[in-house]
Amino acid sequence: MFKNMPAPILNTFISAGAIIIGSLLGAYCTWIITMKNTKINLAEQKKILYENIKYEKMFQHKKLCEYANIIRLDICTALYQSIRTMNKYESGGEVYKILIPLNKRYSAVIAALSHSYELEELSYIYQLFGIIETINHITLQNKHEYAEEDYEKRLIEGYKSFVKKLYVSHYTEILAWDIEKVSYKELYDNSFIDKKYRNILIKLDELCNSNIQSIE
Repeated sequence: MFKNMPAPILNTFISAGAIIIGSLLGAYCTWIITMKNTKINLAEQKKILYENIKYEKMFQHKKLCEYANIIRLDICTALYQSIRTMNKYESGGEVYKILIPLNKRYSAVIAALSHSYELEELSYIYQLFGIIETINHITLQNKHEYAEEDYEKRLIEGYKSFVKKLYVSHYTEILAWDIEKVSYKELYDNSFIDKKYRNILIKLDELCNSNIQSIE
């Protein structure tokens, strides 16, 4: 077929064929390179997404631990101060009128624990902070409005209501402890504390000491 074809035409066919084949090979190579680049980009995007999710999870976990620590510290401080003040009062010592340290944003902090606690449990935590607020209010009251004895009795009743809220009828046994030698864990890990508050304080402890679970 090509024997009788004039050389110029044959050369034209050969050139055209070479151009077409070259174009096809170029297109194929471009497609291969594009696919490889696309896979690389997808892998990089997946890695970035993974890191972002991991960072977000770490941030949320850190904030959760921070909130749990705030609640734990406020409850623990209030309990130590309540027992210490009541013991001093019972022994005839001077009752110091000191405010219980309280995080100003405690209501928002408690609400932030909603993923870790049932609504009823959050209500129990709020009740404790309500009593602390009451004690601080009594502490700030003008002592000239009451006789010193009445003022101290009102203050002690406030502390007593806080301790009784946690230990109910066993609060007298708690007052017999040497509070300076009692650890935070011993305050809740005992048979005297109300079961519901024991579970709440254990969960706070677990939140403070928990590790971040790895992302699959």
